[in-house]
Amino acid sequence: MRPIVTLAVTLVLTVATSAQQGSSRDVALPAVSGTAVISGTVVNAISGQPVRRAIVTTSASEGGLRVIAVTGDDGRFAVRDLPAGHYYLGVSRYGFVGAAYGSTKPGRPGTTIPIAAGEKKSDISLRLTPTGAITGTVVDQSGDPVAGARVIVLHYGFGYQTGERTLMQTGVPFGTVTDDRGIYRASGLPPDDYYVAVAADSTRGAEMREVTSAEVSWAAKVLQSKGASSDSPAPPLGRTVDYAPVYYPGGFTSATATAIHLKAAEEQTGIDVVLDRVATARLTGTVVAPDGVLPPGLQVNVVANDTVSGLPFAGLNTARLDKDGVFTSAGLLPGDYTVVVRAAGAGRGGSSVPAAALFGLADVSINGGDAAVTVTLENGATVAGRLVFDGQIAKPPSDLSRLRVSLTASRSARTPSLGVAATSVGSSGDFAFVGVTPGRYALFTSAPGWVLKSAIVNGHDVLDQPLEVGTAGVTGMTVTFTDQHTEISGSFLDTNGRPAPEYFIIAFPADKALWWPESRRIQSQRPAADGHFSIKDLPAGEYLLAAVTDVEPMEWLDPNFLSQLVPAATKLTLHDGEKITQSLKVAK
Repeated sequence: MRPIVTLAVTLVLTVATSAQQGSSRDVALPAVSGTAVISGTVVNAISGQPVRRAIVTTSASEGGLRVIAVTGDDGRFAVRDLPAGHYYLGVSRYGFVGAAYGSTKPGRPGTTIPIAAGEKKSDISLRLTPTGAITGTVVDQSGDPVAGARVIVLHYGFGYQTGERTLMQTGVPFGTVTDDRGIYRASGLPPDDYYVAVAADSTRGAEMREVTSAEVSWAAKVLQSKGASSDSPAPPLGRTVDYAPVYYPGGFTSATATAIHLKAAEEQTGIDVVLDRVATARLTGTVVAPDGVLPPGLQVNVVANDTVSGLPFAGLNTARLDKDGVFTSAGLLPGDYTVVVRAAGAGRGGSSVPAAALFGLADVSINGGDAAVTVTLENGATVAGRLVFDGQIAKPPSDLSRLRVSLTASRSARTPSLGVAATSVGSSGDFAFVGVTPGRYALFTSAPGWVLKSAIVNGHDVLDQPLEVGTAGVTGMTVTFTDQHTEISGSFLDTNGRPAPEYFIIAFPADKALWWPESRRIQSQRPAADGHFSIKDLPAGEYLLAAVTDVEPMEWLDPNFLSQLVPAATKLTLHDGEKITQSLKVAK
């Protein structure tokens, strides 16, 4: 557990902003023209030697200005003619972990550098950490190399949609592929604890069979007969098999995986994996429509509930539906699956129910033997509402049809959920989703210059909790935008009264019921180099401010983490359109 800082509030000044103040953020910045200079050196964090040809990116915190510089042989860089403002500095170079100015360790966010007109900051130091690598060999149970196997490097992190600490892919997208010797090398890895998962090139719906000794003997007898008919019938075919994904050093689940501790510039060798063939099964299913008539264009997917993160199409098997509504999916590895049936487009033909409004879900377990399942189609729900623009100065968008509203299914459950395509908005602000699977969803929409204020359904704001969609659907939702922007800003100082940019400031609701993944009420920010911080556009409500010396990306969405912050946090109340200046100091 990282240290949690006790804060001393040295100044609280609350100012209710006018509509004119609230809209000032939307004014475009003038053309880029300045006299400030930021310069410094990029060095190797391990050796201290300058890094040549590193790319330094300078980005304004507001206004979109972005300037790129390249270091010379001495590792020096300079960015000139900058307007006054706050700037982020990032640096990258092949063979090193990308870094940001002020970051506490690789992969952490940086802090901004404030600079005045005509000021020259020449003491900036950026440190690049050399990457490491993991290498090994993939073989089958006979010791033969497996070429074309996909190796996925994983590490633990916090998911934005779940708020849970889970294994997620890192390194090269979709992993590294073994060569003809079965050898792989996963490079470009920051220092961390890693886990390795390996999967062979799946047959994906086809079947691979083992050849039994009985089959070999029978075939030899047929050949020896020189074309004469054999009196012995062919033996039963061997079992269908496939390579199951394996976690290093040899388990089939992530719980059996062993961590590989990788240091900066280190290469961990001998991370070898043996792939084993396991029995697969064939699933036969029947799809039944509510009115007895199957609409055309139905898609059938058989989806594994447990998959390897980052593995392309992991656990996804497609099946073709025949005219009688029967489908077959072969080559399924042992595990739990969900059969998902949904229309590819709008309904046509003799069905009385539009195809887009029908869906089917069925769970099935595969344990090496063939299985059967029946999937009954159901009517999807309708989620409908309208957009309202509540502004004091700003005018609503002239063309509402350019706006989109989206529903994102909850990802906390192991079983898959059916996605919902974003929907357009009518000229009067109305919108509707058709064929929504019952479940929990997060709603999102945006409009330039406006802040999403609320989405009210039966007196509840579904922006602050998942939208529960039942078979009856949801109607009468009112989604309100406001042009009143909020802000919590101030200075963060250490015990000696000096700026403390090395800390993380977490703003989160005082009400624990609002602690949920994707919450718009939880924000994390690093103070600038001068200690200044600014947290913008939080909804009105009661909040807690806390500071920590380190936090993993997205860890602030974890309720267990937030609970540890509460005792040392500072409480404040934020109203609509309000700006609060809150200067904080680390208590002695």
